Amino acid sequence: MVVEARAGVRTVSHVVESCGVRERIVERPLPVVSAIVRARRTNRGLVHVGDASVTVRDPGLEPGRALGLRGDPRLDLASVFIAAEFPGEAIEITYVQ
Repeated sequence: MVVEARAGVRTVSHVVESCGVRERIVERPLPVVSAIVRARRTNRGLVHVGDASVTVRDPGLEPGRALGLRGDPRLDLASVFIAAEFPGEAIEITYVQ
């Protein structure tokens, strides 16, 4: 995981280790107001974003595409999971706490 901070906005990268296996995008509780999850442009397949039940059969993000997430009032990023069709696929999560 790589964290980069810019003027109150932080970016975290996550690389999927195994294909078809859901993984948390962050390991520890991380409450945020909003986040954008973007699939890396160089990914070969879809990255599927959801809760603990997400699978590669769910709709997914094509390379370069993004998904906005919001909490009411906060969203814990530790409750967000991803699954990918190929190992080594990556996402970037940009968030505001």
